[in-house]
Amino acid sequence: MEFDKAWTYDSSGGRWKWYTTFKNYRRDLWSVNHTMGLWANVTSECNLTVAGVVPAQTTIHLHKGWNLVSFPSHNASYSVSDLKAEISATRVEGYDPTPPYHLRVLGDAEVLLAGYGYWVKVDIDLDWIVEVS
Repeated sequence: MEFDKAWTYDSSGGRWKWYTTFKNYRRDLWSVNHTMGLWANVTSECNLTVAGVVPAQTTIHLHKGWNLVSFPSHNASYSVSDLKAEISATRVEGYDPTPPYHLRVLGDAEVLLAGYGYWVKVDIDLDWIVEVS
């Protein structure tokens, strides 16, 4: 994947973590994992191949407020409504190609997709247990 910058939101510290290919810029995003939502500025058309062992379940630590997370599951019927019911999320947002924010509020009937990033807002710290299927 060709990109010039990538970032994620660290909800435990309430700050953004960045990686950029530009010199003299602060870099503090050195690794990513299957629980993190990640934004990348891709500079040319490409495919992203992810390899590794798929865990049977994943625990994602959510903190009060906004969390940028992935959906590490192959459950093709898990909806925003399911997520809200399971963890009492008050709002879920996902990618939208329309500027300026490239975000939109997701409807309850929309299905979460494996490997996509989502903004999830919760009122308390909690753990979200995600089953692989």
